[in-house]
Amino acid sequence: PVAKTDIEIEHWYPRSKARDEKNRVLPWCNNIGNLIAITRKVNQNKLNAKPPQEKYEILINNPQYCTFHHNKKFIKD
Repeated sequence: PVAKTDIEIEHWYPRSKARDEKNRVLPWCNNIGNLIAITRKVNQNKLNAKPPQEKYEILINNPQYCTFHHNKKFIKD
């Protein structure tokens, strides 16, 4: 099992890249549809700030990183 303290909320499309011409974070970036719960270790070592396609490739090729049922369904669908 995963402890609550080991869970992070990752932006599927990174906030660092979702910025307008004044370097402000675009409003849609913080919507629930752009967030994914993932273990801290996977987020910090594998996914952090990568574009969505790279995150998808990492997760689809490493199913052990999808420790939550909803992540498996998200990646599959």
